[in-house]
Amino acid sequence: MPDGSLPEPDRADAGTYQRVLLVEDEPSDAVVLEHALESVGIPSRVLLRVESLGAALALLSTEPADLAIVDLGLPDSSGAATVRTLRKQAPDMPLIVISAGTESAAAIASLHEGADDYLVKGAYDTRALDQAIRHARERRRLWSEARRRTADVERAERQLRTVVEANTDGMLILDATGIVRFANESARTLIAPEAGSLAGTRLGTPVLAAGEETVELDGPLRDGTRTKLEMRASPIEWEATPAHLVVLRDVTEHRLLEERVRQSQKMEALGKLTGGISHDFNNVLAVILNGTDALREMVPAEFVDAHHELREIDLSARRAAGMVRRLLGFSRRGYLRFESLDLGKFTDDALALMRRMLTDKIRFDATVAEETGTIRADPAALQQIFLNVVANARDAMPDGGTFSVEVCPVTLGETHRARHPWVRPGRYERVSLTDTGGGMQEETRSRIFEPFFTTKGPETGTGLGMAMVYGLMKQHRGLVHVYSEPGEGTRVELFFPSAADVGHPADTKGALNVQRSRPEAGGRGETILVIEDEPALRRGMKRVLSSAGYGVLLAGDGRDGLETYRRNRNEVALVISDLVMPKLGGREVLAGLRDEGASCPFVLVTGYGAESVEELRSEGIRTITKPWSRETLLQAIHEALGPPEAMADSR
Repeated sequence: MPDGSLPEPDRADAGTYQRVLLVEDEPSDAVVLEHALESVGIPSRVLLRVESLGAALALLSTEPADLAIVDLGLPDSSGAATVRTLRKQAPDMPLIVISAGTESAAAIASLHEGADDYLVKGAYDTRALDQAIRHARERRRLWSEARRRTADVERAERQLRTVVEANTDGMLILDATGIVRFANESARTLIAPEAGSLAGTRLGTPVLAAGEETVELDGPLRDGTRTKLEMRASPIEWEATPAHLVVLRDVTEHRLLEERVRQSQKMEALGKLTGGISHDFNNVLAVILNGTDALREMVPAEFVDAHHELREIDLSARRAAGMVRRLLGFSRRGYLRFESLDLGKFTDDALALMRRMLTDKIRFDATVAEETGTIRADPAALQQIFLNVVANARDAMPDGGTFSVEVCPVTLGETHRARHPWVRPGRYERVSLTDTGGGMQEETRSRIFEPFFTTKGPETGTGLGMAMVYGLMKQHRGLVHVYSEPGEGTRVELFFPSAADVGHPADTKGALNVQRSRPEAGGRGETILVIEDEPALRRGMKRVLSSAGYGVLLAGDGRDGLETYRRNRNEVALVISDLVMPKLGGREVLAGLRDEGASCPFVLVTGYGAESVEELRSEGIRTITKPWSRETLLQAIHEALGPPEAMADSR
């Protein structure tokens, strides 16, 4: 027996052996071995003796053995082949082989195949037998633990490799010279989709500036778009040498989403700025229009040239007022009248007007799907949206081309949020308006909805058409998206929420519109409190009301207006207040009057458009928008005061 190199453990208790396999075909040799085993504490009752390798394998297939002692010269097997066969079936079983003194080479070969120790057949020394058994068990225990640890490591490596390969982030190991030592599939896809493998490729050493955790790189082209990759790099040790772990992430969609969010925020900020400017501009226009009214009354009729100039001023101011209304549409402050519309039928009716706007050189195609549904929309606003897009398409095709209209229902789901973060999932009715013009560069397309941005000459465009489309679509709770490439034409897609899927504001056909022209009514000496922070408008309103037979009290802000009302409570028949003022605005003035118990009529003046005070209109509060005219103002007052008996009751 070879000299054992392991420390001797304590002698095992015989009770630990439940099943010992003895494979020996010579009965006499088996008896000698059985007596020797009893001397070392292994009783004969736990021995299972068989005479061939086949019989041994049959026993082991039913239940494992605590120990096996096998003769190397069996009828059906011999030498190292016997050990090799047993090890396949029982890798963790302690195994001692017995060989004749002349078979030492076979015994040593059996150790290489997995035997734990060997004995020379003959008279067995009790100490040598005991040591061989103990060493075989300890060696097999250590080998089994090592095998399990190796299996655990291999399993962990497989799991880690599965995770690494399944990771959508690219992961690479670069050695000190910048050569790829490892790369997962995602890294290959992100860096070189056409390459078979990155291993062995020199990519260079990753460099991050001081304080940087990541750096953004340009990736390969994908569908004609340059991808963006975010790189992280950390120093590590790989196979006992310095290396870098590089993690690459595709941030293309993320950057596109960020750009869309920035664009949305920019448009929102532009809307607020535009609304504020429009409000102040309306104040200026109101002063101009009221001033021209006053001058027309003052200038004698024989001064024809003067009256002509006043008319020109009036027309210019009203054109400016129209521009302000379009700006208010962009800022979503305009007033719309929503009603149920069959989009298919409405588009059919609008197609005739679209055709008339196009030149003879432009071919016109239209397709309206039968399943197109109903939307909630303002017909005039919807027509204005169509006409603005058609006008741009016509100007984009001066030499002719094709303009096509397609109307059909679509469903936008959660997957659309990556491209349209503001989308609400559900059914939409889509109108696609496509031209074959010259298309647009990305820089132009990104600014198409900005007010006053235009690529046309100063005589042909104001830059408000698509800005108004944007604002009106927002008011309809819809989406507008423009697809365009240089030389590939432009497609404008309008998405209107289906009336059956998304609620909209109620019909406003019957809502009060005090700006309609009606016969002017004069006053009956009633006292009107005017609260307006713009001095020129206060004076203009006092002039109009006084000339119409009303008494007038003036206040420069909301707080002053409430104090004036308290001092003249019994005289005030009606209050007119601006919506936006310092200290207290029109809403706060109305709330203060109600707290005072006032029941007199209230007229609200706004420079933003009636939609900005829609909740007050629904409560019966009359509104007028700037710039107002003399007729508009007096008609609103006449309707608010009502007949004389109603006025008396209100006091």
